[in-house]
Amino acid sequence: MCVAWCVWGHCNFPFPIALMNHEDRQKSGDFVSLFRDLDRYEREDGAFIDSGRIRNKIRTKFWMPLMPRRIIAVALPWLAAEHRQRAEGQSGLQTPFAVVELAQGAVRLTGVNNSAAKAGLGAGQTLTDARAICNDLLTRPAIPERLDAFHKALIRWAERFSPLVGSDARHALILDATGCAHLFGGEEQMLTAIINGLGNHGITARAAIADTKGAAWALAHFNGIRIAGTARTRQALADLPVAALRIDASTVDALARTGLTTIEPLPRMARGALARRFGIETMR
Repeated sequence: MCVAWCVWGHCNFPFPIALMNHEDRQKSGDFVSLFRDLDRYEREDGAFIDSGRIRNKIRTKFWMPLMPRRIIAVALPWLAAEHRQRAEGQSGLQTPFAVVELAQGAVRLTGVNNSAAKAGLGAGQTLTDARAICNDLLTRPAIPERLDAFHKALIRWAERFSPLVGSDARHALILDATGCAHLFGGEEQMLTAIINGLGNHGITARAAIADTKGAAWALAHFNGIRIAGTARTRQALADLPVAALRIDASTVDALARTGLTTIEPLPRMARGALARRFGIETMR
């Protein structure tokens, strides 16, 4: 019997294609169509769409063991400013730099570079306050449509690492890396390749990998370890601040007033009581 070896991001197994009866051939056709569905993954408003439903359908139909799910989050902390610097041929500029726009009745910073952040500047500050803190600040007006177009180009660029790529509301890249890391020599090498590749385009990136999107996002944005081992998410997140849970600032302040400043004690607390006091978002 002839055997075809199917290698795709989420599977690696032999599948017989010869000497099939009609039912087997129909199953084979269904198998191919399912993988076409995976290739045509969706994005809604730039959000990452979970392919788990389709992969579970494949597992049920073809009795395939699935690899542990692995998700990469790539934080782009200075994207707005670095994109504008890149467009003007000033990548790597060490002078404090920010993009600004009119918001809430004042000219405000919408993005800063690393030098400006070190000087104490951040998105949301008024330009008047920012110049009082850093009088050598350089600014350019924000062009949101160009930034959005550039971010979509980054998503397409990241598809060289995974066929499933999306983003979140804060412009972080989210990649489903299940079954992909071995193609780059391992998870550490894959993360390094992503960071170096973006760096070559003048974009600062921090990347992390974990079992879930939320855990990977937290590690990438809050300078935790880069790799949370399979089934070790809780240990990896324990020392991170509660803001890593992607909850709003008022909830972070409320948790801090009760002495909860890190994630470590939260899993031991009653979920119902936490949800009633601080909102259901705290538990997600």
